[in-house]
Amino acid sequence: MAENIVFSTADLRPAEQFPYWREVVCASITRLSVERRGSGPFLAEMRASSLGGLHIVTARADAHQRRRSREDIARETDDPFFLYLPLAGSLRLEYADGQQLVAAPGTPCFLDPLRVARADAEAGLAHLTIKAPRPLLAPLLAQPAMRPPREPLLPTGLNALLVSYARSLMHAGPIDSNCQAAVAANFCGLLALVLGASDGGRDAGRGGTAQALLTAAQNWLSQHHADPSLNPAALASHLGVSLRYVHKLFESSGRSFSRTLVERRLHACHAALADPFRDRQTVADIAFANGFNDLSHFNRHFKAAYGMTPRDWRQASRN
Repeated sequence: MAENIVFSTADLRPAEQFPYWREVVCASITRLSVERRGSGPFLAEMRASSLGGLHIVTARADAHQRRRSREDIARETDDPFFLYLPLAGSLRLEYADGQQLVAAPGTPCFLDPLRVARADAEAGLAHLTIKAPRPLLAPLLAQPAMRPPREPLLPTGLNALLVSYARSLMHAGPIDSNCQAAVAANFCGLLALVLGASDGGRDAGRGGTAQALLTAAQNWLSQHHADPSLNPAALASHLGVSLRYVHKLFESSGRSFSRTLVERRLHACHAALADPFRDRQTVADIAFANGFNDLSHFNRHFKAAYGMTPRDWRQASRN
């Protein structure tokens, strides 16, 4: 992934903050007209990166109004698909024909770049937008010229996998340049399945679905690693797949379920032992709180992973 380009008003004088956001960021980059009620400080930030032809943007801002005017549309050089995911706060958008769209946090939807619309962005609204150029996606669609859906997507099934994969792209670190096109293709294949795929799109979508399931599985392990009873059967039930498929997913990553789970637990313990605010907790307390139920087993794995015992790491992190 290309390095993030960050636009922020934090270091500007209050009188300069909203004009900068309006002229430099919204008018020039996102092709939006923005207004606000009142004056004073306006805190906003946008992080943008590219990945194999995809454009990934996260943004948050104080309350303001957004408008996609005919003039803004005329400046658009292509007709991409915009997957929009509110992360905090809700998106409330109204198109010129009177149709309204409301998407709550975690609910994916699409924004049509060729339709006049306006939206009220409430204070604290944060969102993720992934822009997929139509030439990248159209060959995978049953109807290449289709317009984006007008209603928010239910965050279940394939849609939930799409959201999980989109979030993983938002948090991804640097990705080797030789792999970026493949990662983007996985996303577009999954997106095509959600929108209605062609025969070729369904073939591409299988790879995207498998990768999205693996990402969802890894995220679930990170969230539930502290449960000492966690096992592949519980994950299979959560994903709605067979136990055999869970093992196949992890084999494709080069790490088994058990190894991945131990690594998640060790990472959490490594961070906790370095945290001075947790000095009152013993090494055993931290190990058991993160899913280990055998202290000697924990010590052995920790030393193999980090080259020192948990106690030695805690002492070294204080020096």
